[in-house]
Amino acid sequence: MSASQNLLRSSAGGVFSGRIGRKPTLSAGWQKVFSPDPALGFLAHAASLASATNPDTARMIFNDRLDAGLALFFMAIVVVILLASAREWILIATKKKAPSVKEAPYVESGFALYS
Repeated sequence: MSASQNLLRSSAGGVFSGRIGRKPTLSAGWQKVFSPDPALGFLAHAASLASATNPDTARMIFNDRLDAGLALFFMAIVVVILLASAREWILIATKKKAPSVKEAPYVESGFALYS
């Protein structure tokens, strides 16, 4: 088996095993941001605080909106990494790009546990 076939096989294994963890992460993030339930959704919680008289209301609304923005940002990062990875896998699978591995050479540490 060639090096390119090994790389493609290990990449495909990563796609299928990673699929289990990615979908719940994105769907949970989506629910956390956009759920209409104030106990669950950041934006719904911020909207429910609009009529509150608590002096910390403005800070809590800001924090909910900030949390929603950060959650969306991190979800976008997951999607961008997934798309970039899929592009690389497709280029390698169609042989439009040669597979390459870039690893640093092994350097023995002076802090070895066993001698």
